[in-house]
Amino acid sequence: MSLEPRINVTFVVGNHDYHAFKFPDSHFGHVFDLDPLLQRHDLALQYGETTYHFIHGYQLESKIVENLELYELFADRLCMEGENVGKCADTIWNLVTSKTSIWNTLIGGFWVKEKTARITLPPEERDLEKLPKYAIALVGKGGHYEDGFVIYGHTHKPYVNMAARTANAGSWVGDAADYLVITDEGVTQESYL
Repeated sequence: MSLEPRINVTFVVGNHDYHAFKFPDSHFGHVFDLDPLLQRHDLALQYGETTYHFIHGYQLESKIVENLELYELFADRLCMEGENVGKCADTIWNLVTSKTSIWNTLIGGFWVKEKTARITLPPEERDLEKLPKYAIALVGKGGHYEDGFVIYGHTHKPYVNMAARTANAGSWVGDAADYLVITDEGVTQESYL
């Protein structure tokens, strides 16, 4: 039996597998497109006249958390700590407050503790319903993916908004069975059920 891939698969790293940047070689001996210097946070694919930008979606939380680097540090440590979120939060807290500066300890430390507490809230308490609005801003005038189409999945709540050029692929967690199809007519949400 061959494990050789029959199709090309691109891995867009998310917050639950962020540590993958440190391991660009898979255990099957195949190399993921995970150059640690490039750190692929997105994938752009041209289909017809439209450029589709695939992102995990955790990047949208930077509007809530206000610091993407802190969120990514947290995500990387979370991968190493398993699901023990408290231990991970303590690791970040200890890392930041270990600086000798009183200012960093008192001011920076409290700021990091507050942001870390916000990151560790359950999804339903993290204002994730605001993320579609942030995704729309990415494709709008002056946005990072101006005039493109953004597809993400971080919230696990699928939708397609053709007018706003955004979509959420949803999730395959639990009994979810939604996925997206891209055709000449645009993006549609489908279900295996």
